[in-house]
Amino acid sequence: ARSNYAFAKPMSSSWCLVGLLVCVAAWWCGCLPGPSLVRAEGAGEDAKGKADIRLQAYKSVFSSKRTQQIETANRILGLDNYSKQYKMVEMLMEAIFPIPTCSTHTHTHVMQLLNESRQKLEEAGLTPSAPYPSDEALMESLSNVYENIILLGDVVLRLPDITKKVYKRHKAKWRSLLQWGVAFCNESRQIYHGPHARQLHLMAQEIGIIPEDPDYTNPFRKSRGNQEEEKTKKKRQKKKSKRGPKLSTSNTMRTEL
Repeated sequence: ARSNYAFAKPMSSSWCLVGLLVCVAAWWCGCLPGPSLVRAEGAGEDAKGKADIRLQAYKSVFSSKRTQQIETANRILGLDNYSKQYKMVEMLMEAIFPIPTCSTHTHTHVMQLLNESRQKLEEAGLTPSAPYPSDEALMESLSNVYENIILLGDVVLRLPDITKKVYKRHKAKWRSLLQWGVAFCNESRQIYHGPHARQLHLMAQEIGIIPEDPDYTNPFRKSRGNQEEEKTKKKRQKKKSKRGPKLSTSNTMRTEL
């Protein structure tokens, strides 16, 4: 029994030593992760988890802002005065895009939201598929792009004729920036999916960023036309009710005779 035990003990130790050497060799050759690599992977997973939490928080904010944006677009649509509608659309688009100006005042449209945001995102090398950032400036730049592009879509689809007139005046300056914004949002599947992606696709067709599909229709054109018809009918009915019955001059003369 002792001889067997004595023989087994060194064999066990040698196998442990061989196993240790194999593990060390494997780690040295890169087959197994080293301690620093394990720590790096853990830190990476932790960073990804935090980015996901920030993304979910922003999705909630984005959803609540969409309600406000749709209300804003509908209010502009509901204005009876065409010149007021035009002015509101013009102000909105000039706030999103840069307008060339000779003025040096800080409140002018020299550096506008979309242009500034594009520069910051490109300088940071932040792509649409990258994890949601922790830097506040980059978070603000992302939100500016996401929110202003879809707000523009709200207005383009509801007021296409006015929007195209304003856009045509500055097309040479705005087109490349709008193309970039639409492409960036289109690749941001974590935000632009479902109805947001569909609206982006419709807006890009309506304003001419991409060719129209053979079966393309603006869902708001028909509803807008129906609203205009109803308004016209109501105006005609009011005019008829105000006129009332009137006697012609010939009838009056005959009665007097």
